[in-house]
Amino acid sequence: MDNLKDYYVNCIKKLAVIIALLSGTISSQVIPILTQEYASNSIIMWAIRVITSTAVFSALFIICENFIRYKLWKMQKPEYDFSGIWVGTSIYEIVEGDGPPPKPLVCELNVEQDCLSSKLSPVKGGSYASNWGSIAFEIDLDKEGLSYAYYANGLSEAYYPSCINDRLPTQQIKGLEETKVIKRDEKKRPLELSGTFSHCAQGQKPLYRGTVNYKRK
Repeated sequence: MDNLKDYYVNCIKKLAVIIALLSGTISSQVIPILTQEYASNSIIMWAIRVITSTAVFSALFIICENFIRYKLWKMQKPEYDFSGIWVGTSIYEIVEGDGPPPKPLVCELNVEQDCLSSKLSPVKGGSYASNWGSIAFEIDLDKEGLSYAYYANGLSEAYYPSCINDRLPTQQIKGLEETKVIKRDEKKRPLELSGTFSHCAQGQKPLYRGTVNYKRK
């Protein structure tokens, strides 16, 4: 994320300079002319004071800052844009413990990203009994991929027969996934991810490992 943070800092520096120059120019050149022209009109003079006030320039800065942080970077740095919904399939290949591998699972990633932060928001898992989301989440722009520790609330006996028992009918899965970009669009925006995962139920065996592939929804 350091690349995006540097981009954000540079944009904010430029924005601050532009607003300072705009404010100085209006104060030194525009306001004197308007004051001389409309000095006898109290309504226009009031409007001029409001429009050229510090509050207006502060509001302008905030609006532009939000645009840079949430929108502009996606236009200028599409190669860093992982935000949005990703639909994926997990293929179980290794089981460390008793029981057969579960069936392939279909799930979704909901990536919320701006210049300064990123996270996985809970979404409905296609084969999970409840929601899942991230415990820790990182976008590695240098390695072009995502890494995250995640949880999933609830296990389905159809998918995890060796995990279900009378004491813990709805255990929580905790695991780790690492993915890399394998396909981009013409603007270099990531379209497909591929990687590996491993997880278990509340730290207990069996431990599951496999591969995962995601496509942007």
